[in-house]
Amino acid sequence: YKLPAQPTPILPSDPTDRLRKFKATLLDEVNEIDDIGRLYNRCKNLGVDIQFGMGRHPTSGSIHLYIYGPDNFVWEYTLGMEQFPEAGARQPRFMSDKPEHYDLWGAMPDNSRSDILPIVAVTQVGG
Repeated sequence: YKLPAQPTPILPSDPTDRLRKFKATLLDEVNEIDDIGRLYNRCKNLGVDIQFGMGRHPTSGSIHLYIYGPDNFVWEYTLGMEQFPEAGARQPRFMSDKPEHYDLWGAMPDNSRSDILPIVAVTQVGG
């Protein structure tokens, strides 16, 4: 599922339908490491571009796979994310910004699309 490089991202005429078809090839939920392994192979077989992984984050220990969607947004599939309460949570951990520390298994992110990723604007609503 490859998109041509273009200076400005362009949404298809019906982005909802295109996104629905894209998601139908993937997973709705990750329950075990085999789900991510199968998704990795499915992406390879269908030509879905992988942005990062399959790997394991050193900070959380979670298994991850990041893939490019049809609109160049990056989707993360992960297993083993820590859940914690809103009140009384532990102190935050901090990741190193060194690329060699991004992944315990040696995966490196693909940043080749950084110049064409969709721009997300955040606006404050209300006052």
